[in-house]
Amino acid sequence: MNAGFGLPFYPFDPQRSVGTVSQVGPSSAKVNLPQAGQATGRLHHGHRIGGGEVGEFVVVECDEVAIFGRIVEVRLPERERLGVETELGRDRDVHPLGTVQFLASIDLASGDVLPGVSRHPRLGNRVYAAHPDLARWLIERTWRMRHDKAGVTLNMATLPDMEDATVGMTAEQLFGRHCAVLGSTGGGKSWTVARLIEEALKFESKVILLDATGEFHSMSDAAVKHVHIGAAPEPEKGSTESSFPYTSLTESDLFAILKPSGQTQGPKLRAAMKSLKLVRIEPLLATNGLLIKANKLKKPVEDAYRKHVAVVEGPAADF
Repeated sequence: MNAGFGLPFYPFDPQRSVGTVSQVGPSSAKVNLPQAGQATGRLHHGHRIGGGEVGEFVVVECDEVAIFGRIVEVRLPERERLGVETELGRDRDVHPLGTVQFLASIDLASGDVLPGVSRHPRLGNRVYAAHPDLARWLIERTWRMRHDKAGVTLNMATLPDMEDATVGMTAEQLFGRHCAVLGSTGGGKSWTVARLIEEALKFESKVILLDATGEFHSMSDAAVKHVHIGAAPEPEKGSTESSFPYTSLTESDLFAILKPSGQTQGPKLRAAMKSLKLVRIEPLLATNGLLIKANKLKKPVEDAYRKHVAVVEGPAADF
């Protein structure tokens, strides 16, 4: 069902109602969840409705605004805590309560998505399970509102508890600044990186993957080329030896590779780099390519340093 004002689905479908607001706070609300006491959820037009499960996305009605939120807590009143115990031939008469955390507001007139809460709901306002397409639209709409172009969309994952709601993110969202894939062992970091590469290759993008552990060495495709830096003891089959000039690096890059100790080796390495830069510019200062300072006059070296101080003190490792 098209909402007619920019939303893919009308957010307040009576068949998707899960509860009522009973208490309102600055960033969350307490909600009566009568269906949360049932043994299982239910299906509506092929989509599962939890009816009050932790992690479920919901929409709270608030006049001309729909508040998008998520259930973060479900509990029973203290006096009904033992009422969930199963007894043969007796139905459970419980009144579950939940906490909905507000995430964003949707202007029903314009379809604009606003971060946070533009206005708060009132007591008695209804709470509805968010349709998967509505949740997906809201995430994608947030970026498109800030940019004129829709951009290339990479399908990355599905929403929790909504496997039929595929979330697409633009390349600018993922790679516009920095993209870090974090997690514990077995949390899916490698899968996420592989997914990023897979989606990027659909649009004939170029990806450079620095594989320090070699776990992607088995990736084979006509568009994939494996190279290794330097002479590897046991290079992987199909990998080509490659190199790059150190002069294209910076001093900080060389420090990261060589890892000199900070108090002794670091200052000496930096002084050696400066001497090599000076010799490259003023080769007459060198003897067989070396700048020998012991028992030599300082003035020629100091004069050359003052003349080329911008290059010698520059970050480039061009020597």
